[in-house]
Amino acid sequence: MAQSSRRTSGNFSHPAMNYKPPKGVQRFQAGMVLIVSVLLVGGVWTGGWFVAQAMVNSAINDWIDAARADGATVSYESLDLSGYPARIVLKIKAPVYRGVAFGEAIEWQGESLTVMTRPWNPWALNIQAPGKHTVNLAAKSLSFKGEVAGLNVDLNPGEGWPDNLDVSVVGLKLKEQQTASQLSMGKFKLHISHDPNGAGLKFFTDGTAIRLPKVLKLPLGQTVQVLALTFTIADPLSPAELAGDLSQILPRWQKRGNQINITRFKLRNGPLGLTTSGTLALDDNLQPTGTFTAKFEGLFKVLEILRMQGQIDPSNAVIATMALSAFSKRPPGGGPSTINLSVKVKDQKLSLGPIKIFDIPRVTWGIAEPKAEVEDVPVPRNYKDIAPVY
Repeated sequence: MAQSSRRTSGNFSHPAMNYKPPKGVQRFQAGMVLIVSVLLVGGVWTGGWFVAQAMVNSAINDWIDAARADGATVSYESLDLSGYPARIVLKIKAPVYRGVAFGEAIEWQGESLTVMTRPWNPWALNIQAPGKHTVNLAAKSLSFKGEVAGLNVDLNPGEGWPDNLDVSVVGLKLKEQQTASQLSMGKFKLHISHDPNGAGLKFFTDGTAIRLPKVLKLPLGQTVQVLALTFTIADPLSPAELAGDLSQILPRWQKRGNQINITRFKLRNGPLGLTTSGTLALDDNLQPTGTFTAKFEGLFKVLEILRMQGQIDPSNAVIATMALSAFSKRPPGGGPSTINLSVKVKDQKLSLGPIKIFDIPRVTWGIAEPKAEVEDVPVPRNYKDIAPVY
């Protein structure tokens, strides 16, 4: 009797299951996969780059259209787009802006303006504008011409205030055309950040070797050797509000108890050296009010200069010098004497310690002063015309 064949289990496998293509075919397949992957990624990246480029270009054109709609003139000689694949670069030659900026009619012309961003974050802008600049302020009849070695701006726009703004200026030299006075800066930095759900508005600036034009008529000279300021505002007014009707906006802001927290203010101007911190707010009359702790250098010389210029009352200068000189200290290693004082701004008066120094002019904020009430004066009677009574 014949035995039936049986299929045994074990390591048996069909030859097709163990087939391996030749190495040449394997290399071809791997190369095709790589090529397709590169083409796919490159296509997606290229498409994304052009989409991001279109967004940036559209945003710039929208801004130009909005500025022109507001009556401004915006023009340029040429605009060049480049930067593929890692950047988006817009190079604008001879840009011109004529319109309103910071509440003033202004005309600006630059040698060049370069706007750069990244495709994956097109709203984070880097702006550079070195070279020659012309700035005309028609309302003040001022015209500045000159150049800057470096002007760099990093901007992340936000709602109202920018989420982040960094400005760096190096080697600015401008000359006013009529008076030949200088506006120059050795180095200047500005930082603004805004977090409406956190610390609010943060402001920082730091400048050295600043020369201001003569039109400002600074009592201690036109050269500011050091200027540094850091402050925060938890509930700031937006730029749109600041450009609006302050007579309606400022009272509401003041009633909410807002104030400016100045963590550092440092100034060196002529003989004056000042370092201070404190808070500044508005009183019920919308006038500045605040208290500060300050360290002065050259205070008594400054008081004498202000007295000679008629900026402060002579008796106030003499009283302050006599009363405060006892608090003056000279550093152990030598150098100018310093004095630590409290500074108060209240009821339109500035005081050093308990001594009033000068009156502060009233700040109108562009709000018209209320008309003084005039009482009706009765018409004088002529008693000679009254007939006598017998």
